[in-house]
Amino acid sequence: MRRRVPSPAGAHPCDAARSLGEKDADDEAAEGRALAERWCAACHATGPAQASGGDAAPAFATLAASRDDAALAAWMAAPHPPMPDPGLSRDQIAALLAYMKTLRN
Repeated sequence: MRRRVPSPAGAHPCDAARSLGEKDADDEAAEGRALAERWCAACHATGPAQASGGDAAPAFATLAASRDDAALAAWMAAPHPPMPDPGLSRDQIAALLAYMKTLRN
């Protein structure tokens, strides 16, 4: 029989998982936004407040609306010219994907 360990008052059940290193969706999207602003904003419009990044690169909102999650992840994992290869880790791709999902209508 399993014993149930009571949570501290007001604690969310997922807090224990988060404390073990799992990120919640908001944290991951915020990390993705920071990565986009640092590495991608010179060429891409990365957020709604940014009018334009460059003429040749599509806006993140356009990319997010026109590709599914798997296609976006593959595109970030194996970029094509003229896009440089920033050598993104799986965690960075997941964070950028989480952010791009927030830009979908």
